[in-house]
Amino acid sequence: MDLVLSSAMAACIVCAPFLWPLSAQVVPHALILVCLVLVPALILSLHGKVTVDDECVRLSLVPVWRKVILGADIVDVRRRAILARDMGGFGLRRTSDGATGLVMRGKDAVEITLRDGRRYVLGTDRPEDLLGVLTSTASA
Repeated sequence: MDLVLSSAMAACIVCAPFLWPLSAQVVPHALILVCLVLVPALILSLHGKVTVDDECVRLSLVPVWRKVILGADIVDVRRRAILARDMGGFGLRRTSDGATGLVMRGKDAVEITLRDGRRYVLGTDRPEDLLGVLTSTASA
């Protein structure tokens, strides 16, 4: 799916210059630029990133969203099964049970629960690795 979507968006970016001469007005040029170049370029640049160190967890949906969670604020970390369709698709989503989901791939996720009750669901292809480092950060 990722390959098909990426190929379609890349085709839009490549084909946009060929559509440019077909219109002499400014508004259609702007629409061509936005719809066939800027939007696909933004979507292609989006990627989820989770960085864990001894003191904190950094979550981001580059280039639009960032969140830093201190290890001391984490009260629970657990594995969770997810389906992107149940969460409303890929990306940064609010789950039906109120958690914030960062789902870019996979059917597995790790859920982080904070002291204040907020929860974050992180989709991953390597849940055991992420669970291990998050558990050590939370207990540090």
